Amino acid sequence: MQGDERKKKRLAVTPRGGALDEYYLRERRKEDEVKMKSKVSASSAVNTKKKLWSWDQYLEEEKAAMAPVRLFTEEQSLPQNRNGFKAGMRLEGIDPLHPSMFCVLSVAEVIGYRLRLHFDGYPECYDFWVNADSPDIRPAGWCETTGRKLHPPKGSKDEEFSWEQYEQTCDILVAPKTLFKKQTPIESISSFQVSMKLEAVDRKNPCLVCVASVADVIDHRFLVHFDNWDDTYDYWCDPSSPHVHPVGWCQERGRPLTAPQGYPSPETFRWEEYLEDTGGTAVPSHAFSLRAPHRFLQNMKLEAVDKRNPMLIRVATIVDAEDYRVKVHFDGWPPKFDFWVDPDHPDLHPAGWCARTGHPLETPPRPSDLKPSSNQGVCPTPGCRGVGHIKGARYTGHHSAFGCPYSEINMKKELTLPDRLGSEKQAVSTTAATAQKAKGPGGTEAEEKPRDYRMETRWEEPADLGGELCVGRGADLQGELCLSEGDGWMDWVAGTCSSSF
Repeated sequence: MQGDERKKKRLAVTPRGGALDEYYLRERRKEDEVKMKSKVSASSAVNTKKKLWSWDQYLEEEKAAMAPVRLFTEEQSLPQNRNGFKAGMRLEGIDPLHPSMFCVLSVAEVIGYRLRLHFDGYPECYDFWVNADSPDIRPAGWCETTGRKLHPPKGSKDEEFSWEQYEQTCDILVAPKTLFKKQTPIESISSFQVSMKLEAVDRKNPCLVCVASVADVIDHRFLVHFDNWDDTYDYWCDPSSPHVHPVGWCQERGRPLTAPQGYPSPETFRWEEYLEDTGGTAVPSHAFSLRAPHRFLQNMKLEAVDKRNPMLIRVATIVDAEDYRVKVHFDGWPPKFDFWVDPDHPDLHPAGWCARTGHPLETPPRPSDLKPSSNQGVCPTPGCRGVGHIKGARYTGHHSAFGCPYSEINMKKELTLPDRLGSEKQAVSTTAATAQKAKGPGGTEAEEKPRDYRMETRWEEPADLGGELCVGRGADLQGELCLSEGDGWMDWVAGTCSSSF
């Protein structure tokens, strides 16, 4: 009774429009459900202790060496401070699929030094993982302080949202500023200014170097945006990145430069004319400082996040290396799960990182684990323990090939999420843009690389980690075919799904 009176009193003090009022009330109810589910989860936790495994013994058995800690960046190495984030805390952060957007986020789960972040008001299938010291997350109010646009929770209008109202109405807790890592002052790359031009590699089609602009500058990083393309191709990097170059770099090396989308006569593109037409300026050549190639070697061991099941970190080996990328293999798993990645990617860590940060480490499967199981209720995929789900963070596990992130039926299909923002136009234009962008300036076909799609999953967190299930369900989704286990999560008909959150 007291809780109901408290809600009424709060709403009476902070009146708003009808749609926004309904949203805040809905969020408050979800918060109550979260607390109840957390209690149930904690009381029913199952002890899943495994046989003791050690890196020292494993390296001796394999006659292998671990990658030296000095080869990893500060963000990849052992953190200096403990992870103080708690489930339910709110913050601001970058949307990994729309890198130009800062959004209202919730800490949905905490495992070791990692966070599962949730877009408030959206389904859990869009949740994603970051390290606690990630430069992509900021305290509440950071966007307002720095003059950037903050995208509010679904159901709230930009001009109506305020952190103060959100805290009061939904009884939420914002993450303390002390939990965020202090970043390098912005003056460190003052030569890069918004709207300046450069040439940049398309990370989704690495064979292409395209006309690009500086879209934002934060601390020691800047946002690359490809002229006349949507922000799904954008990415953050620093001046030492091998993916960015000064204007004229392609011409000096006799390489084709991909002109902006819709540019007339792209085969005759000239920087002088383009800069004059757009009133733009080029990033000074001296602003770029190409880093030295990495020093990782083949057969070095490390720990790496599983891209198909990103709440897991596995024992891994570098099986191939080039100057600015490495190929990672998960020990005990087939080569089809190998992947190329930048050596400074925050999902790579030195051996022992999990043990030091309190994160579970997925050890190599035993020979008995690689035998297909015919038992009912057990995932038949060799090596899979039934943890995670192809549909995302709503499910803690699966029991069939249909829900398995590693099954053949899911390996051969690109299961993509519909755009979180619900724009069919953007989803179509992105597909069309990929096809068009795969052609060189002269209209010739260029080698097209497969696009990276997130496949987030969720694991029921042990009781001692204090995790909670996050809020934000209820949006209808428009998308492509999705495999279903008959669990009622989504009914897909003729390419359309309506969520039953």
